[in-house]
Amino acid sequence: MRQTTRLLIALVLLLTTFASVQAQDASQTFPQTGKTVRGRFLSYWQQHGGLAQQGFPISNEFSERSDLDGKSYLVQYFERAVFEYHPENAGTAYEILLSQLGTFQYGKKYAGGAPSQQVSATNPTVVRETGKTLGGKFRTYWGTHGGLAQQGFPISNEFSERSDLDGKSYLVQYFERAVFEYHPENAGTEYEVLLSQLGTFQYRKRYAAGEPAGDKPLQLGSARLLGLDMRAGPEEGWAVGDGGIVLHYSGGKWLQSPSPTGRTLYAVSLPWAVGEGGIILKYDGSSWQQAASPTGETLRAVAISGDEGWAVGGSTILHYSGGKWQIAARLAADDLRGVAAQGAAGLAVGSTASGEVATRALQLGSKIVPLAVPARQALYAVSYASNPAASPKARAVGEGGTALSFDGSSWQPEATPTAEDLNGIYFGEGGTWAVGNAGTILQRNDKGWIAVASPTQATLSSVVMLNAGEGWAVGYGTILHYQNGKWSKYP
Repeated sequence: MRQTTRLLIALVLLLTTFASVQAQDASQTFPQTGKTVRGRFLSYWQQHGGLAQQGFPISNEFSERSDLDGKSYLVQYFERAVFEYHPENAGTAYEILLSQLGTFQYGKKYAGGAPSQQVSATNPTVVRETGKTLGGKFRTYWGTHGGLAQQGFPISNEFSERSDLDGKSYLVQYFERAVFEYHPENAGTEYEVLLSQLGTFQYRKRYAAGEPAGDKPLQLGSARLLGLDMRAGPEEGWAVGDGGIVLHYSGGKWLQSPSPTGRTLYAVSLPWAVGEGGIILKYDGSSWQQAASPTGETLRAVAISGDEGWAVGGSTILHYSGGKWQIAARLAADDLRGVAAQGAAGLAVGSTASGEVATRALQLGSKIVPLAVPARQALYAVSYASNPAASPKARAVGEGGTALSFDGSSWQPEATPTAEDLNGIYFGEGGTWAVGNAGTILQRNDKGWIAVASPTQATLSSVVMLNAGEGWAVGYGTILHYQNGKWSKYP
């Protein structure tokens, strides 16, 4: 009997998982607009009123910076709403949220509040959070069409408004995520209360010249990924590399984003990416655009801290301050490969060819000061401690397994268990990690650097930890994910 019960439970779990995968992979193309809705967005559309509630899709999926919190989300526009995917809410009723178009529209049209508002006298209730009254047909609709999660709180009382769509006047009430319109001509039908086409209005205003190109399925192949940044949080990340490739981690997946260049990109630190021929790209919240660059020399590293930043490559050092990039220094015979930023200060590392190759380390600031280094191998990457009180203050890695620590004034060598070149380092709240050639992965604990099992022999370029239990690394044709105490290949 117990065995039968176990088998039934296993079967139910298998079928549930299969149904979930099918739902995530499902798609539907709407001939009325030529747009396709898929996965979680399609499930939400189907389960939350479909056409009557959301309208037809009027865009593809793409990444957009929210006007509300400044973060970037995977979105899709519909006639009456904008869907936002929130992976931080995965598995809850708030995984898909609607942009607060009602809030934006109301603030734009009625900065001092809409005129001639009236409190509903039919079955009224005062919403404590906003002090507005909800009643009558609008209260019924709110309660039967998703309530708070779908519509948000009311931010006005009822009043008459001329529609921007057909020029007619309707009794309306504004909510955070919608505007309710009362249509007496549809009395007794499901269309008695309709939602204003806020998605259409917002889309036309924001993308009059056309929407940004959306992310596409990952096609990494053998392309080298050289730079990685996950500072936006566990739900969003970026990787760059050969031929201007730009990868975006969003919605729990790595996808390929449109790039404005075919030049190799060596590093990314939001909102900037740098690379071959001095190219500089900036992310504006929805797409990457080429920015003005004061140099034609290839840039190998970039680091941003607040409103300041540094980029280095070859003998060139750039400083970002006051909203623009400027040349801070051009050195005689340096090959700078790594940079770290801490406010207006920074560290740059690399090598210099003065008769023979020698290690190079520089303190960056209002003055650029050379630092003595107890090694001769080239350095390829450097990272400040994310905790300002940490000791040491920074670490660097490089050629032949070289590792160094920096206490703020001097560098000290650290033994490592490898002779492979180390190309990337992370030194922060998620621990201390380094990656390099032949799939090398090192972790530093209280006893020193130790080798960690790696699922690849490919050269690894960059590593970022989100916390002690999760991180990412990228390299030549490779993306690795750290979870549950081990590294594995993605996908």
